[in-house]
Amino acid sequence: MPDTTHLVAIHERLAREKAKAAQAKTASTKLYWQTRVDQTQRELDGELKFLGLDTADTPAASLSDDELLGQLLE
Repeated sequence: MPDTTHLVAIHERLAREKAKAAQAKTASTKLYWQTRVDQTQRELDGELKFLGLDTADTPAASLSDDELLGQLLE
């Protein structure tokens, strides 16, 4: 099993940056935090791919949360 501590740290940072973006008051601050969120999301995607945990090619990746839940409950 690969070491996922870095992956956890990226997830936590992404959550904090999303919260900061949501709380931003000015347009420039919102743009700054949204840029950080986008960069961190790309970093997370790269880390998932590197670890072999990339789920973009799985059928469930294209489903919304509601669609996935509906299929799980069937």
